[in-house]
Amino acid sequence: MPSKQSLDATSLSAALKSYRVSTQMSSNAEETNAQAGSASSAATQVSSNMQTVATGVEELSVSIREISSNAIEASAVATQAVNEARLTGDTMSKLGVSSQEIGSVLKVISSIAEQTNLLA
Repeated sequence: MPSKQSLDATSLSAALKSYRVSTQMSSNAEETNAQAGSASSAATQVSSNMQTVATGVEELSVSIREISSNAIEASAVATQAVNEARLTGDTMSKLGVSSQEIGSVLKVISSIAEQTNLLA
């Protein structure tokens, strides 16, 4: 049978080992807790950043829709301007033809006036 001193030494050694393991486990738990806090903080930051990005994307989408609407409106105005320019060109062409016809009529009138003067 082991002596009391031997048992006390064994118990003390076991208690010391248990204490060391317990201390190490406590230290590991504290480190894990700190890392979990860091991970939680990082996740919160990522979530905030994602919300900022989502807001930016939504604002960009609204801007793109506005630009698209403005481009469609500008295209309609440009098409109308082209049509008006075409009509103006047609009118100018008709005015040119009318001017030539008026010129011809004036020549006839002048010719008649000259003949009338010759007869007088």
